[in-house]
Amino acid sequence: MKTTPEEVTQRFVDAYYQLYALRKVKNKKEFCDKVEIYPSNFVLVEKGKRSVAVPHICNLISSFNINPNWIMLGIGEFRF
Repeated sequence: MKTTPEEVTQRFVDAYYQLYALRKVKNKKEFCDKVEIYPSNFVLVEKGKRSVAVPHICNLISSFNINPNWIMLGIGEFRF
């Protein structure tokens, strides 16, 4: 089973929306600060015009204790 960069990028965006819905982040700026991505770049990622970079994925995993198998492979559940 192969995972595409687009799938990983979509899960990264989904993670933001789930964290926002669970009130773990107040807004996109707070999320971007924690994962160390410029808000303007996050907008491009969100629109599918840019793939998320590995350092931002690593920051997401470590900042929010996201399941690495979920974000990278789509296996298991989103958790924090």
